[in-house]
Amino acid sequence: MKKLNHLHTLLFIACFMATLTIGQAMAQNKAHIEEEVIFKNGEVTLSGTLTLPKAKGRHPAIVLITGSGPQNRDSDILGFKIFKQIADDLTAKGIAVLRYDDRGVGKSTGKLMQSTTEDFAEDVVAAIQLLEKRKDINPQQIGVLGHSEGGIVSHLVYAKHPGLAFMVLMAGPTVAGREVILEQSDAMLKAAGKSDEECKAQRKRSLMMFKAVETGKGWEEVTKANVAYLLEEIKKLPKEKTAHITKPKVYAEYVIKQQLKGVQNPWYKFFIGYDPRPNMEKITCPVLAIFGEKDLQVLTSQNRKPLEKALKKAGNKDVTVKVLKDANHLFQKANTGSPGEYAQLPKKLLPEFLPLVSSWVLKRVKVVK
Repeated sequence: MKKLNHLHTLLFIACFMATLTIGQAMAQNKAHIEEEVIFKNGEVTLSGTLTLPKAKGRHPAIVLITGSGPQNRDSDILGFKIFKQIADDLTAKGIAVLRYDDRGVGKSTGKLMQSTTEDFAEDVVAAIQLLEKRKDINPQQIGVLGHSEGGIVSHLVYAKHPGLAFMVLMAGPTVAGREVILEQSDAMLKAAGKSDEECKAQRKRSLMMFKAVETGKGWEEVTKANVAYLLEEIKKLPKEKTAHITKPKVYAEYVIKQQLKGVQNPWYKFFIGYDPRPNMEKITCPVLAIFGEKDLQVLTSQNRKPLEKALKKAGNKDVTVKVLKDANHLFQKANTGSPGEYAQLPKKLLPEFLPLVSSWVLKRVKVVK
């Protein structure tokens, strides 16, 4: 979801023992205490930060789950530390927050793209088990907050650990990954001024690629089609922007080869094939789902209704769905919603975002006074 290549800007309790190493408090400020924590899922070691309110007692807690691509514990995207802002706000209001580096990022081990969304869910379960063992956490009041692909991870976590107290979904996909990618691609191309014919051509290339990912066959045809597309795009550019490209075909072949490497892995194969709806139909804990009106990566028009339908089928009586005006995929105040403007926007969440999350959670947990 946070991979910014031109092909696809994604999003986007089996037998393991979670072990824990807790150091002394690493940092303190007026609002809360911070601890560096380490826990394990099988052979993978995950490192994170646990922020705790200063009041003594057993606190409600929330585990933050990142979106697609390598993310550190702060979910730092182009200098915008989304999870740090969320953690600081929630902890100041009496909720403990655990956030951690993805596999292979920061102080965590493992290989991210050789893992799947289901593996990430098991990492979260290990994080929850860590919290459940602590004397300063209320084991009956532990929830999750998942951003983008982290929303899908949240559904899988519930399937593996149905004792979740609540779930917050930030721009979480609710249909199969291939459907998300196709709609995302159309939306971004249209926002860039591309014609319906160009959108259809891109959809055709995407479907070819999905088939190659799923079967392992047809990569030559996929490469050829995408190289031809890139060469045509290069021809449309002003000469001053292509002066450095002395051999267009060689350049295009190199670029496409590098981009296709990004989808030839277990993570992508699982992502495009996995449909979250069956697991969503079993979720009965309180759910807050937040979408961005201008999100071009996880479109509200595609993902809101399947969520509501699935949770209704589950018999869930506590569901809140909010669509935030002018919000992009990162919940910044956006102009177009395009990922291309993320870096230029203020590195802060919409003013209404944090109050929405904290007020909703606080109505469903009991904080220590």
